[in-house]
Amino acid sequence: MAKVERLSEAIEVFFREFEKNSNTGDVDRIAAQFADPFMVADPSGSQVVRSNDFKSAIPHRQKLFESLGCRFTTLESIHETKLESQFVMAKTEWRMQFDRGTGTREDVMAWSTFILHTLGEAPKIVFYLRHENIMAVLQKRGILPKETTAGA
Repeated sequence: MAKVERLSEAIEVFFREFEKNSNTGDVDRIAAQFADPFMVADPSGSQVVRSNDFKSAIPHRQKLFESLGCRFTTLESIHETKLESQFVMAKTEWRMQFDRGTGTREDVMAWSTFILHTLGEAPKIVFYLRHENIMAVLQKRGILPKETTAGA
């Protein structure tokens, strides 16, 4: 992790685990970090996501990103803002590394904001805001063919 600005230990540990789980594709561990249900939003709109639906989508998303040459995603920075006693906002920056073949690597940066409920055994993501539509970004960069319609 490159930059960490005044993080509480619990939030830092949470996002280090989130990064690890995202890279290994461990469906149960990824889903356990989210509330059931949680809300996700990006420039195209928002939706409520139930745990069972999320669990079935994770392997498909993992396969898609692997097929595009995504080798791993690295958490580059976190900025934490305590909203009140039970909620934290975490603005994050991620680096996705793609193998473009013939030894060529391309990094794609992505920014997300999370609202975490911190009451209980471990924080849970209750709201996940993707600042950009990552599929549109990947199409623009030529990583994702334009005819692919899978969501992420």
